[in-house]
Amino acid sequence: MLLTPLILLAWATGLPGQNSGKPGVATVAVKGPVAVKRGGAITVPVTVTVARGYHVTSATPGDRYLKPLRLTWEKGALTSEAPPRYPKAVLRSYPFSEGKLSVLDGTFTIEQDFRAPATASQGFGAITGKVHYQACTDTECLPPATVPVRLSYDIR
Repeated sequence: MLLTPLILLAWATGLPGQNSGKPGVATVAVKGPVAVKRGGAITVPVTVTVARGYHVTSATPGDRYLKPLRLTWEKGALTSEAPPRYPKAVLRSYPFSEGKLSVLDGTFTIEQDFRAPATASQGFGAITGKVHYQACTDTECLPPATVPVRLSYDIR
């Protein structure tokens, strides 16, 4: 049975005030603190683990009603001029979609390049971000969810 676009849109956008999806569907880890010299650059891997039985839509989901995977960062001492690099997704068919969707499951890594400005203060600090995702099973999609990310750094 194919869902109408209106029902799929309701799943994709969630209900007002909902932001967490189902707790524990995706976890995010960043190893730190990372060391970077003033004026230097570093690539930081952000590891996402999706619970068994679920997948998340990729950065390019293939269905306009599904929310794409996104990694965003707040402004801080480390800067990033390039967008994150998302892993290659797989195309799969599901009963709730007419076409194949671009998805990720299991454990995967998103990479983000950061630069420490030459004028940055030396020492420890942190920058925060968020991983925005939409998780689905083989038969239904959950409301979009957000997981906080914290990257500790040491500017030398």
